[in-house]
Amino acid sequence: MVICQSLALAALIVWFGRDFIRKRPALCYAVAAALALASVAGLWSGVIGELPGWFARWVIPMFTRGALALALFFFVMFANAVPNGSPFMKRVMPIRGELSIIASILAIGHGAALGKAQLEHALAGRLDGALGAAAFIVSLLLMAVMLPLFVTSFRRIRRKMKPRAWKKLQRAAYAFYALACLHIILFNIKGARGGNAGALINVLVYGGLFVTYAVMRGRKALEKKYPNRSNPREALAALGAAVMAALALLAMAPAPALPVEPLEETALAEAEPDSTPEPAPLPASLPAYADGEYTGRGMGYNGQMKAAVTIENGVIVDIRIKSVVDDQEYVDKIQATLIPAMLAAQSAQVDAVSGATSSSDGLMAAVGEALEKAAGN
Repeated sequence: MVICQSLALAALIVWFGRDFIRKRPALCYAVAAALALASVAGLWSGVIGELPGWFARWVIPMFTRGALALALFFFVMFANAVPNGSPFMKRVMPIRGELSIIASILAIGHGAALGKAQLEHALAGRLDGALGAAAFIVSLLLMAVMLPLFVTSFRRIRRKMKPRAWKKLQRAAYAFYALACLHIILFNIKGARGGNAGALINVLVYGGLFVTYAVMRGRKALEKKYPNRSNPREALAALGAAVMAALALLAMAPAPALPVEPLEETALAEAEPDSTPEPAPLPASLPAYADGEYTGRGMGYNGQMKAAVTIENGVIVDIRIKSVVDDQEYVDKIQATLIPAMLAAQSAQVDAVSGATSSSDGLMAAVGEALEKAAGN
């Protein structure tokens, strides 16, 4: 799981790199910026999809999906939520500002890497329904809230601000944390409800961490404001457990089935129980394709997709995805359904696969570009 890897890597960074981060923050920022730029360039160009499978699956998502950035933000968050004087607080608080800057740089890279594809989908009206539109809007709000916090985390900027104004601005961090939680849920809830184990784990693990933080931070704030009142631990813990239970039920509930319109009685009477639909006839005149292998690119859900089309005797005989950065579940769907449909129709223009529309559009665009090259030779 990428989240577990990212949390482990963040823990190693904090534990072994604390002194280095404190003494050489500028170098750490430069390294984070280089990693962010590399992930953006790799995703936009499609090069990431051509890397070794294990590297593209386990290492790259820590940067392109923002997992490492969020893991570092969790350390920043919990440093102020744990009891005062605890070993965790003593370890993290001296570099809390530096960690937030490093995490913000990586988060900006994540936003740029995936934001280009999402923006193109939004402009083309191809977001995944109301849920996709909501996720896109929350992403924009999240970046808008994070950028002022990021800029004012630098010591030079902070020194030029009035302490009260800086502290007031930093309260926006709570809105950032809430939006980050909502961002993750919106991008994963559909997959979780559709049976995707990775998406379900993301919802539960990230949701659990955010709820735990909210409970701990709320308890600490109440104890500070009302020191003589009874300990609110039990009430907050019960509230947190209720929120997690609701989140788990929401994530694990199966997605509602789409309504199916009944066939008219005449259609039922004419249909034969054992009849098998015949394949659609090919067009009378197919474009003249030159033999050979041609490649094309298209924009999938997360970034560039590259496909290769093989032409023999003027006929499309093979279509292969050469590089892709979309989630594997969507890639599997379009390989199993879309490619056979394009081979049967001898065309890139076929119906998109339900539940993988953006990935379908990317593959059709890539195949269409390859066929244009074949027709132009």
